[in-house]
Amino acid sequence: MKFLLSLLIMTLLSISVSAKEQERATLQIDEKVVVEDVLVKKGQPKKDQLTVSGYTIQSSSLDAVAKKYKTKIKEFGEGEDLVSLVCLIGSDKSALEFTSGDLGGESNQILTIGLYQKSSKYKHKKDCETVDKRFGKTKIAGLTLGMTEKEVVKKLGEPSKQAKAFVLYYFEDKMKLNGVKFDVTSVIHVKLEKGKVISVSVSQFMVY
Repeated sequence: MKFLLSLLIMTLLSISVSAKEQERATLQIDEKVVVEDVLVKKGQPKKDQLTVSGYTIQSSSLDAVAKKYKTKIKEFGEGEDLVSLVCLIGSDKSALEFTSGDLGGESNQILTIGLYQKSSKYKHKKDCETVDKRFGKTKIAGLTLGMTEKEVVKKLGEPSKQAKAFVLYYFEDKMKLNGVKFDVTSVIHVKLEKGKVISVSVSQFMVY
């Protein structure tokens, strides 16, 4: 869970420059990539943008995914660094990933869902279950692999940050559940290669 937590920690560096300017944040979006001057969008992605193949982040459990595909949950690290993972490699060589961790609670709620075009470059390839299904056309946040950068922006609107290798959407919100106040952080991270989508991941974390 180290990367997921570091993303949350980095968001604490968010500052509001003035009443007229929009809030900006500094985020760690990959193990070695830190991005500055990220526009903070208020609110959360729509529910259908957090739902993939019938599984919804913060609502569905990792156990349900493992049961459906008759595979085991892999775990890495421990404590607050724990990452629980179910990943599937399709017949088209794409990889679909579901993760949970310490912030997923005892119910193992899904925190991140990711889709990767080339499983050969996916770091958890050896831990994945191979299934007779094609994931290449699976929609994540309304996006599919192979879309152009322009199509991504047209679909999701103004990015929080845009660069040659990625398009990023970052959201902050507050909500109350059972009398407890939570800060909600959501991220849609689109990786690009030659101007086209090669991976999409959606994450949401709730801390009180």
